[in-house]
Amino acid sequence: MDFKGQKCGNQTQASTTDGEAKLVRKGPGKEARLWFAGHAVMENRYGLCVLFDVTPAAGAYDSAVAVDQVSELRNRGVAPRTIRADKEYRSQELVREVCEQGVVPHPARKDG
Repeated sequence: MDFKGQKCGNQTQASTTDGEAKLVRKGPGKEARLWFAGHAVMENRYGLCVLFDVTPAAGAYDSAVAVDQVSELRNRGVAPRTIRADKEYRSQELVREVCEQGVVPHPARKDG
């Protein structure tokens, strides 16, 4: 099938093997691909992955997933005192909701 000249989007393009994958552009000037988002919780001392979630790439808000992961860890009997996060996780929602759970957040700064 020839798609030249047609607008590409999640309504017109779909994965043949997984209908939940969404078209996402990973950066300016990059092509759009079908992706999922992976969210890993790593143990700080040894770098072990203790929790991993996969969400649809389009519409998955990183800060909301992080709050859910902190809650999941607490439900499993792990009580983190602090968390560190990439700059994509820096939001007022994350800071407020994680502080309400008694965890001190340290998200990276968004410079520029």
